[in-house]
Amino acid sequence: MEDWTDITTESWDGILSADELNVIAEGDRTRELTKMAAEIRTMITTWSPNTVSADPLKLPPGFVGRAMILVRDRLLGGIPDYTQDDTRKKQTESAEKWLFLVATGKIRPQPATDAIPNDAPPEKASGVEIVSGPGSRTGRQRMDGI
Repeated sequence: MEDWTDITTESWDGILSADELNVIAEGDRTRELTKMAAEIRTMITTWSPNTVSADPLKLPPGFVGRAMILVRDRLLGGIPDYTQDDTRKKQTESAEKWLFLVATGKIRPQPATDAIPNDAPPEKASGVEIVSGPGSRTGRQRMDGI
């Protein structure tokens, strides 16, 4: 079982080209990675049985690459006249769908070695309680010839 990975130490190789790295400031990349780590950890903990690492920047190993794809999309989306190619669009959509499955509990990450308890409240039953049936309709037989 692999240890959880610090998202800020992950290499940008294969995620951003050298030209793209030069356009985006290091501080902006780090800030967006930190925000993405917090978002993903929130998605993980929305499913109450899941736990997260005590370190706020650590993610499960399979999550880091997807997080970086989403950060790439956010960073480059703010550049004027930037258009994403189809491959990158598909990567972004795939990462978003995968994280939705995590949030709904269909994909569960491995627990961290330094896992902290999940503070998410358990799910409550939802729905509508019907107090009484619908009233009867007035018709010819109920009007007694009126």
